[in-house]
Amino acid sequence: SSCSVSSGQYYVSDDCSSVPPSPCNPLSVYAGNISQYNNTTFYFIGITTINDNVTMTAVKNVTLHGLDQSPSINCNGVTRISLHHSNHITISNLLFSDCPVRVDSSSNVTITNSVFASGPHEISSTISNAFDVKILSVTFTGLYVLQIYYVSLPVCSSELLHYSLVLTNVTFNTGSRMKLDMAHGTTYNVSIIFDHVQYCTNYPFILVGGLFYSFIINSSFHGVNDGPGFFIDVVENSESSNCTYPSIQIASTFVIEDSRFYNNKQGLKIISK
Repeated sequence: SSCSVSSGQYYVSDDCSSVPPSPCNPLSVYAGNISQYNNTTFYFIGITTINDNVTMTAVKNVTLHGLDQSPSINCNGVTRISLHHSNHITISNLLFSDCPVRVDSSSNVTITNSVFASGPHEISSTISNAFDVKILSVTFTGLYVLQIYYVSLPVCSSELLHYSLVLTNVTFNTGSRMKLDMAHGTTYNVSIIFDHVQYCTNYPFILVGGLFYSFIINSSFHGVNDGPGFFIDVVENSESSNCTYPSIQIASTFVIEDSRFYNNKQGLKIISK
């Protein structure tokens, strides 16, 4: 059986000499066995530079939180932070600079009060089959790309499973963009809420091959010189991802309220293949 580090609080900084709390170490000190830190909060102070990939696997109740006014994690576009098969993960009050973040096969993930920024080159963060995800008060800037994927479960459940994706007070600044790819068929339903999402110059692209309920409210999509303000591409489900449920009528729903599409070459575009 694997060892487990006792729960607690740990401080992370490239320069711990100016950090009164202890224990404080550069992230590399924790990274070697970081998957053993359950029920733990890592407080980031100042600048943290990641020179090697940081991978957390099968952790639970872990928080990465920036303490001071400008805590940042820098990856220089070559390293990344990954979370696999984990649950109850919170990332808050951090600036990710040229830093890809990958989350897959996890649940109850919250990203809040953070900024994801790229330099002159495109940087992508990927969320894949992460269920019950909240992205709250987050800004994407530069050429940063947020990619979210849902794929089918290997077997059908006896009851329809419901998961959620919530974006609230999220801003995609000039150059940044989002792609949402749903290829899960009817193996489960995803409830997607965009509340106060501001999107500029690039259009969000949603590929629909799965069951969903989408609610967009108080949001705006504007400034796309070549293309639609919002693009939905509906594709046919593969037979392997089609499940049926007794006494349930399966249908996807798309609702827009109090939102604006303006200064785009095209408005809302929906195509079906």
